[in-house]
Amino acid sequence: KRVYEKLKEVAKKKSIIYYEDLVIDCGLALNLENIDDRNKLSYILGEISKHELDSKPQKPPISVLVVLKNNKEIMPSYGFFNYMDELGIRKLKEKDWEMRNRLMNWCYEYWSKH
Repeated sequence: KRVYEKLKEVAKKKSIIYYEDLVIDCGLALNLENIDDRNKLSYILGEISKHELDSKPQKPPISVLVVLKNNKEIMPSYGFFNYMDELGIRKLKEKDWEMRNRLMNWCYEYWSKH
């Protein structure tokens, strides 16, 4: 719930948030250097995305706004893209950065109205 509320706040500001900052801002007892804790955060974000995509009307997967800190590009982790592929969200021949842009823009557009 705290994570979802924080992500809605980020979306309404048309912004992004780093994984580390999300953990801190939401008061999650997770150490992202620990694989089990990273998996717990991935699970939480995956559940939020699935819930959004399964809702009627469909909402954008808001977890696209959670990105890696030390990356050249503003990108979610590879796990995000793998999960979107599992859910059938990627368009034919769409590259990661194209899907990221499409989903981020969808988030910003949707949450600017809600």
